[in-house]
Amino acid sequence: MHNISFDSILLDKNEKNSPNSIISSIKITPSNLKRKKRKIIKIWKKFIISRREIFKNLLNDIGINYNDLEKKNCLNCGNEIEFIDFFYLNSSLGLGKIIELWENNIFQFICIKCSKTHKIK
Repeated sequence: MHNISFDSILLDKNEKNSPNSIISSIKITPSNLKRKKRKIIKIWKKFIISRREIFKNLLNDIGINYNDLEKKNCLNCGNEIEFIDFFYLNSSLGLGKIIELWENNIFQFICIKCSKTHKIK
């Protein structure tokens, strides 16, 4: 993989009013990014299943008070949904995006059981 970034752009100021940009470096995304993302998701899911309390503590350690992430109710069956279960199902979006979605009151959620059976009213 080439490690090239857009950090450095040189400008040719000899041109009239429109400088030519010269890209001195480019960052190329690896072709196997999808496979790596799947591996990361697998790691998160295994971690959440086997170490729920440690995951909650991890969130607290990085400044996210797990107890402040209020529980939601399943739109379909009414069962309570914890943030950790929502993250488990959607870990591919990343922690920041998941928290953003969870805290947005516009969205309604379904529980793991309903998501597996795809029985949505």
